[in-house]
Amino acid sequence: PLAAVRALAQQKEQANANQSSVSTSSSGQAQPNGTAMLMAKELLDLGIKVIDLSADFRLKNVAEWEEWYGMTHASPDLMYSLL
Repeated sequence: PLAAVRALAQQKEQANANQSSVSTSSSGQAQPNGTAMLMAKELLDLGIKVIDLSADFRLKNVAEWEEWYGMTHASPDLMYSLL
């Protein structure tokens, strides 16, 4: 999954070098739990909106999420800003 994010970054860099643009403006994520939270920041840094269909950003309370899913959330600062 992170390889896909890096590939998008390379495409965007190449497009900028060619003075064209990458048309990707959003990314729908339906990854297994624990995956989208690892990818979201990189996508956002590329200017790509993230729509997560998994459980990674479903709950807005970090402590509740961690209790429910039994793991530490990798991007708690993004929990309040993603769909």
